[in-house]
Amino acid sequence: SLWAVDDLSCVLLMRGFYRAWLAGATPSAALREASRRLREIPDGPTFLREALADETVEALSDPRALDSWRREAERTAAAFPDSPPFRSPYDWASFTVSGVGGPPGRPLTWSADS
Repeated sequence: SLWAVDDLSCVLLMRGFYRAWLAGATPSAALREASRRLREIPDGPTFLREALADETVEALSDPRALDSWRREAERTAAAFPDSPPFRSPYDWASFTVSGVGGPPGRPLTWSADS
């Protein structure tokens, strides 16, 4: 990222990015979709459901990290009871795609004839 970002928004953005990329989107389209979805989380309670979704929680194997994640998610949700918590570009605009983007999980090939 181009600047330090909040852990909560970063995890949700990256989860959305990889979900879209693995579904076949180009890296640029996947980042655009993930950013849009993050901006459109409508309020704190919806965010809290996203933040505590099984797939996110399972990635935090250390109980202390999970406890910290839950506390921070609850704090963020409480701060935005009726408004989008990640509407600000600060939370999603620092990410860029660079390099050659190929399909995930497959090595890129290059030949002198290309």
